Amino acid sequence: MTIVALEAIPLTISRRCRPALNVRHLFPNLSSPSTIAVDLVKLTRDANYFKECLLMLKTLCVFCGSRSGLRPDYEAAAVELGTHMSRQNRSLIYGGGSVGLMGKIADTLLLQGSEIIGVIPEFLAVKELLHPGITDMRVVDTMHTRKATMAALADGFIAMPGGFGTFEELLEVITWAQLGIHKKPIGLLN
Repeated sequence: MTIVALEAIPLTISRRCRPALNVRHLFPNLSSPSTIAVDLVKLTRDANYFKECLLMLKTLCVFCGSRSGLRPDYEAAAVELGTHMSRQNRSLIYGGGSVGLMGKIADTLLLQGSEIIGVIPEFLAVKELLHPGITDMRVVDTMHTRKATMAALADGFIAMPGGFGTFEELLEVITWAQLGIHKKPIGLLN
């Protein structure tokens, strides 16, 4: 798989912090050989500067599939990401489903007692099997409202393997960053 670094997109967290969310820097103990982190802008080499930026990321929106995918390591990566998020006291914002990679990452964080906010449109609540264990589940009217709500709640975004919906969610937040609608970091975890 070829990943293209989109270095032309200016993303910022604050006036002082300008790195993209590099999943390897955020979760240095990820061990999966299929893990690839993509920088959307060039990262600074100043460790203190980068640590300051990471401390601001309390809530991460994870875009991922409502299916587990063809490779078992996708589920393992979802569990590993959820475990690392929990250890670092980061909250999850996600699509609200109980199946596939969405369900895996939510279940992992639930077992750790982490804060999770699910956002799901009413018409998908049955199809994606609304996760019964999520205490903060926001049922919205449309897909657009879902994406806008997740974006408003998150400090940063991570996209994992998924289908066209995951791809579309990722491209939308990249487009919003390019248009100046938000200045939040975006990362890919494959």
